[in-house]
Amino acid sequence: MTVIDETAGGALEVETPFSEQSVSTETPPATLGFLPWTEVTTPFAELLSEDFDGEGEVGEIVAEAFESIRDEQFDEALAELIAETAEAAETGLAGEQPMQLAEQRRQLADAHLAPIGSEAERCVQRFADHVQSLDLEGMAPDQLDELLDRFEIGSAGVSVAGEEFIGGLIKKAKSVVKTVVSTAGKIAKAALPILGPILNKLKALVRPLLQRVLAIAINKLPAALHEPARALARRFGLGQKETEELVEGEAEEEFLVTSFAPTPVAAGDPETLAESFDAALAESVLGGEALEQGESFGHDQERGAAPPSSDELEALAEARSLFIDRIASAQEGEDLTPAVDQFIPAILPALRLGIRIVGRPKVVGFLSGFLAKLIGQWVGPKLSGPLSSAIVDVGLRVIGLEQGRPGQLEQEAAPAALAATVEDTVRRLSEQPGEFFEDEDLLQVALTEAFEEAVAANFPAQLVRPDLQIAPSLGGSFVVRRARTAIAYKKFSRVPEIEVTAAIAATVTTFGGTTLDAALRAAGIALPGRFRVHVYESGPGTTLVRLARLEKIGGAAFPRGAHGQLHPLTVANAGVLLREPRLGVDAPAQFLASRHRISVGQRFFYLEPIGQVETPAATTTASAGEVAQPSDGRVRTDENRREVRLSLYFSEADAQRLAASVSAGPGGTTLLRALLRAAFAAMPGPRRRRRRAPVGRGRGRRRPPSRNRRRLRSSVAKALAEFVRTRGHEFVRAAQDPANGVTVNVHVRGVAGPSAEAEDDDAPAPATAVPATTAPATTAPAAPPTTAPAPVTVTVTPGRSKP
Repeated sequence: MTVIDETAGGALEVETPFSEQSVSTETPPATLGFLPWTEVTTPFAELLSEDFDGEGEVGEIVAEAFESIRDEQFDEALAELIAETAEAAETGLAGEQPMQLAEQRRQLADAHLAPIGSEAERCVQRFADHVQSLDLEGMAPDQLDELLDRFEIGSAGVSVAGEEFIGGLIKKAKSVVKTVVSTAGKIAKAALPILGPILNKLKALVRPLLQRVLAIAINKLPAALHEPARALARRFGLGQKETEELVEGEAEEEFLVTSFAPTPVAAGDPETLAESFDAALAESVLGGEALEQGESFGHDQERGAAPPSSDELEALAEARSLFIDRIASAQEGEDLTPAVDQFIPAILPALRLGIRIVGRPKVVGFLSGFLAKLIGQWVGPKLSGPLSSAIVDVGLRVIGLEQGRPGQLEQEAAPAALAATVEDTVRRLSEQPGEFFEDEDLLQVALTEAFEEAVAANFPAQLVRPDLQIAPSLGGSFVVRRARTAIAYKKFSRVPEIEVTAAIAATVTTFGGTTLDAALRAAGIALPGRFRVHVYESGPGTTLVRLARLEKIGGAAFPRGAHGQLHPLTVANAGVLLREPRLGVDAPAQFLASRHRISVGQRFFYLEPIGQVETPAATTTASAGEVAQPSDGRVRTDENRREVRLSLYFSEADAQRLAASVSAGPGGTTLLRALLRAAFAAMPGPRRRRRRAPVGRGRGRRRPPSRNRRRLRSSVAKALAEFVRTRGHEFVRAAQDPANGVTVNVHVRGVAGPSAEAEDDDAPAPATAVPATTAPATTAPAAPPTTAPAPVTVTVTPGRSKP
């Protein structure tokens, strides 16, 4: 079927993506089998701060302070606090239009955060008083740890997320104290006397941080950073700089070669917020001007003032709601161009890559006419019937009724699907390079493909051409949930049941490069097992924490950390689990490193276990408030010091299993095998075509020549074997600690320096390391090039620690 489009001034034949077959009742497909797959292991890459050009030792001190302050648990606490505040802001206001009662929502959110802010400031002040009473001069690290641990937060009398937030602040305060004490004498002025001002700086940062939490919670977009905050973000390669490179940098080329979804969600993410906070705090260890720059991480403002923000998400929700109403009331043959014309300007500001179309009225006009004509065939009392019926047939139980009005689903099914189709088309088109908008032929091709992909995702399968269907064996389509709100997202209308074995789960990778089987073990899920597969797609403003709460993922028993059960549905993962690779969407590495940084249009899956309940080991042995994390391995390299640090973390479930094997007798082989697998997965792999790394994330991460890699692997293997043979009981003792899981740290000194990167892979390389010693893990000064063997130190600690 073709449609004549005359919006470009001439007659163009446009092949529609809709099927010409009549609508038929869809029957659920049978349970799926599986395709064989090769095991793929992706190392987990930890953020590394960029060297400060021209700052020498001072820059190194700030970088070390930043690394010591960074805390994944604090990122999680911020995410939960944002979600908790959002729920408090919506209490009693459910169903209201986003732009209505905005001030009431802000007041509710502020009332929820006010006691948390006051208690946080009081707690930081009590900690500062505690530190001031200590004699820190010449204190050994172990003794300092013991004295700092004596400080107890006590009962804060605030919400659970609030208590975790305050606990994270005190943990950062302790890291600052340790950094200042360890670097005393390395900077021009005495370091210890500035501890008080530094902790006062931390206290002063609490309110600005909570103001940004409030803004994100009520769906306001925090404004861009101001100076000196932008300079600080550029120094650490954080937030704003990363977004700029996403739009204009080399990564753009990567987006164009496959089905990437590179538009960042418009909501501020807690990880970027925490990084900016940590950067400001790290810089304060220098004292002087760093302490005099005020807030220096969010915006320049008077104390207590609300940060500048914008309401693109709320404006988009309101425009979407008006568009749905307009389409529902339209008559057959009515020109929908004015309705689309009003809708598109609200979509673009919520897409950071929408800048490609903003300011191009000719393109917007062409887009409006194109979409209005193609969706017109589904508008009107008679024409919308088949679409509405098909959606209700497959999506009734998926969507539900947020508003609760009888018949609402039937009335809004078709208009909501058409709104989602328009929105997806605009987003996909905005992701194209700027040159596409200068050439009408390129624009026509890009727009046609964008519309086809949008229809394939949002229309029931029987109404889509067979060659475009994203999951033919499943049927179904994505259906918008909470379409009239600023937190709209989608859910796939089919929930297939599959069986997952340990071998299959080991080939599916999730955030941070960890594997699905590790994530399921951490959640207490046994394999093989049967699961229902729930598939979701993010929209502007979506966060996985709020999505997990809204979908009640994990059940009522384990609401906190439930977003950890959401995994990216990439093309490869969809092929392995569902045998439908087109149901998956690939995403750039920036959106696969953390659950707090995702893109619009990115897809995720949740495996709901059938016949077993999630019982994370953390609920019985780990510290309260901790979330069970899957086993993973991380690496940090420092070319200047010629060091490599590996952090091999084992979840509580894996740690208990390995400890039991060691305690039972000849269990050393099992432990050594697990250590070697984790270490080799985390270490740099073979060379590939190099790409420019994002600012602040590539320091010292160049891969060594193959001979150096072999020697590094050999040295680490010998050190781990010696550790298991002589000190395996330390792993057992660490597993008995109340902390969640066990971390084995491997510190290799004397690795090949930066000049070795230029060597041929077959050229001789200097010796790298010898078997492990039992010396304590300390930071070694930069060593001159030498062929003398260098030590490998292996230490084990309870809980999760950084390399």
